[in-house]
Amino acid sequence: RIASVAFSCAVCVLALCSLAVLEHASATHCEQPRNHQERFNDLHLSTSVSQHCPSASGQKKITPVSSHQNSQHTYSVNSMDASAAQDLPAAPAEEAKKHNLPNPVIPLSGDDWEHVYEPAEDTFLFMDALQAELPDLRDSQPRIVLELGCGSGCVTAFLASHLKGAAFFASDINPHALQAAGKVFAANNVDVNLVGADLLSAWRAHGSIDVLLFNPPYVPTPSEEISSSWIARAWAGGARGREVVDRLFLHFHRYMAPGGRLYLVALDSNDPHEIAQLMAAKGFRTKVVKKRRAGIEFLLILKIWKPLPAPTPTSP
Repeated sequence: RIASVAFSCAVCVLALCSLAVLEHASATHCEQPRNHQERFNDLHLSTSVSQHCPSASGQKKITPVSSHQNSQHTYSVNSMDASAAQDLPAAPAEEAKKHNLPNPVIPLSGDDWEHVYEPAEDTFLFMDALQAELPDLRDSQPRIVLELGCGSGCVTAFLASHLKGAAFFASDINPHALQAAGKVFAANNVDVNLVGADLLSAWRAHGSIDVLLFNPPYVPTPSEEISSSWIARAWAGGARGREVVDRLFLHFHRYMAPGGRLYLVALDSNDPHEIAQLMAAKGFRTKVVKKRRAGIEFLLILKIWKPLPAPTPTSP
């Protein structure tokens, strides 16, 4: 009898332990991503489907971090500026509010994100970089600012809210993105001209763009994945994640105004060193404005510009 009772107690203990383990596993279990957008934000590099843990609301959790710290990251590429800001862990919310400009209002719903890229880590890093560049941008007094692949329009809405005096344009090949961006621009009371186009195909005026913004599809994927759907066009970058942006590199310099600059989102795996070398061959300099870890990868914001020639000294 004692043995039987002991055995029963042991079974109960094992059952309770098993239940606790199952409850813990259930709490931490990651469901398969529901769409390409979730896959994109968790993956950043691999083309295999990763797992994603949705937030309590059922949407993926996005944390806009903006710390602007002074830690340095160094590249050993001659054509690249030596120093680049690298973000540290997020500052307390109260401290962040003192330094960060507000994010734009985004009046979009779940249905909009089915075909349009939802703002994520790269979007917020892009806005952080543009905030850091605002003093220089204001000093340069740009006349024309163009964002390629604007998606929701979040980045252009942010910059247009804080950089006055320029004419803003936002283009995308995705008609759903143009519709969504129009809502975002209206909600933020910014005047932006929308253009349906692939990269610079609709732009005719050479030497006219002062600021060019591009968060390209940079995830390495099979080439055929690029055009597999509207949402795939936002993240599928083909071989090395460079197929789309390499098309831009062929001719963008013709459209840049003297002293104009391109701000570009990239991954370490996109080979920013090679990008800097390609730009140097065209007479452009490349600098890492912001760098932040995203999962197993690093996101970069590159600033690519051609310095104005030094003024010719006048004879006495």
